[in-house]
Amino acid sequence: MAGSNKALSEGYAEKAWIRHKDCYGSRPYLREFKSGFIAGYLDVASGGYGCCPTLAPEEFWGWRYQSTHGHYAVNAWFEGFPLGAKAAEQDGVSHWGQIRTSSTNGANRTSGTNVAVPLTPPMSVGDPDVT
Repeated sequence: MAGSNKALSEGYAEKAWIRHKDCYGSRPYLREFKSGFIAGYLDVASGGYGCCPTLAPEEFWGWRYQSTHGHYAVNAWFEGFPLGAKAAEQDGVSHWGQIRTSSTNGANRTSGTNVAVPLTPPMSVGDPDVT
């Protein structure tokens, strides 16, 4: 993701979190949950499918998370990720990472004209009286 697009997406992710955080404010390990929410949002905004990764980010691999509380914190990250992805889909940002192309190009044009040739011929409906 390019720098300015990444900054823009991060801004939208933070705004989405602000809109949704009241729904999750009373849960434990809110910092880790928010981190997962933002990561899920950014995944969709950058063209991903919003599927949880197999591993948590490296920040959760340290000794601090090698305990019962650490496991709960990592679980909170994994719980936040799909909810952030869903928020991004609802915001309509999933298409931002796509590059638009024309449905017609030079290969689909007739020789020497600017008239586009359809990629597929139109379907015939057929005669409704014939069975």
